[in-house]
Amino acid sequence: MIRLLLPALGSAALLMAAPLAAQNYAVQPRIYGGDDAANGDWPWMTLVSAVDPNDSSRSQRCGGVLISPYFVITAAHCMYNENFQRSQTVLLNMDDVDVPFSSLFYTTRSTGTNIEVNPDYVTDDDNYEHDIVLMRVEDPVTVSRYPSLGSLAEISRLNSLSASQRNEIVTALGWGETDSGTLANALQQVTLDYIPRNTCNSQWGSQPITGNMICAAETSEPPPSGQDTCRGDSGGPLFTGTTRNPEVIGLTSFGTTTCGGAVPPAVYTNVAAYLTWLEQRTFAFDEPIVDVAATLPTSVRSGIGTTTKLTMTVRNASVFNEAQDIQFTVTVPAGTVIDNLLLDGSPASCTGVSTLTCDVADTLLAGASHSVTMDITHTGDSDINRTLTFNVTHNRFDYRSLNNTDVEVPLTFSDAPVGGGGSSSGGALFYTLPWLALGALLRRRKWSVSQPTSSSASSSGAR
Repeated sequence: MIRLLLPALGSAALLMAAPLAAQNYAVQPRIYGGDDAANGDWPWMTLVSAVDPNDSSRSQRCGGVLISPYFVITAAHCMYNENFQRSQTVLLNMDDVDVPFSSLFYTTRSTGTNIEVNPDYVTDDDNYEHDIVLMRVEDPVTVSRYPSLGSLAEISRLNSLSASQRNEIVTALGWGETDSGTLANALQQVTLDYIPRNTCNSQWGSQPITGNMICAAETSEPPPSGQDTCRGDSGGPLFTGTTRNPEVIGLTSFGTTTCGGAVPPAVYTNVAAYLTWLEQRTFAFDEPIVDVAATLPTSVRSGIGTTTKLTMTVRNASVFNEAQDIQFTVTVPAGTVIDNLLLDGSPASCTGVSTLTCDVADTLLAGASHSVTMDITHTGDSDINRTLTFNVTHNRFDYRSLNNTDVEVPLTFSDAPVGGGGSSSGGALFYTLPWLALGALLRRRKWSVSQPTSSSASSSGAR
């Protein structure tokens, strides 16, 4: 992993729209009510520093998500300066949650044509739609785990929950501003409530909240003590799940100038709406990402000394890219035998004893699937409760590995009655960027700017 030292950057400055003398702008805090993230919890979290195309000593700071060893996604608006000129060099850091902004080391970078802003994003559009960019890194970055990318099914699930069930169901990360107006060195995390789009739309009024956006806020705490994302957090993730199985559903995009409020909520780019584009562009970069899913029963149960059949479907759930060299493995629990494995009705090619490794396909097109069946025989004469562990592997990078990695299926052999339902078998602002009025509300983009401390910077409104 390459680590290069950036030229020393001056203290981060929040630069406001002119005329400064006529207004008194309050500094907006960092992620409200958040906590320092533990080192190692989110190894895929990325500090994004987009170098100003006109002044290499200035950079724009955002968050980002390492979605594979080769790609980072963040908010598209992070790529542009106050004149809507796009950065041609983006420095990326995934090494540590504690990143001093004044002496930033970076892990890798992305430059020129390796920076792909979504083609539907419009730099000066008031609606901030399609706020996503894909960056191919110069040097692959390997971390202990990567997040899954959100699905439309996950968004549908969140929308179906009651208000109490949506409470603090999503987490946001970022290095946004502190209460004193400086940017946080320690990565912050905060849990928020998911806000359904119809509710969010009604609260934003004339600002359209489209299907390409999702919303989150803390509804139980009033500002300024509430929890929220703020400037400096743009492009960072909004996700469900835990450290073991995070699913990134959003990228921090925009909100009101008052951080910590619940009405209207902050708005995030809906990652699931861009999966086709992400698959297509990663394919164009010759490092395609895919989603291979294993569908299994929630549990398997049979009587003592009997044989039961398990059926598994291996499907390429990708929308564009094919998967290659697909195999699956299954552990053989103590006291059982697994045999008679069939792939689409024909004998499967498998090796191993305590762990079976079986071929599925050389190539699996997007949307295609194969069916696998196997017999599981209990070799004992008393009750057992075991766990079957399945993994599906292939030679592409899987952007939703929670679908196929260490999938556990409880296995029970018992003659005791089944109780209940039972189981079944088988960012800060650039100083010249205008503030955009929305009735009594002002919107903010959640990124921040770094530039050398100087008398000229001070006269132009740096804080």
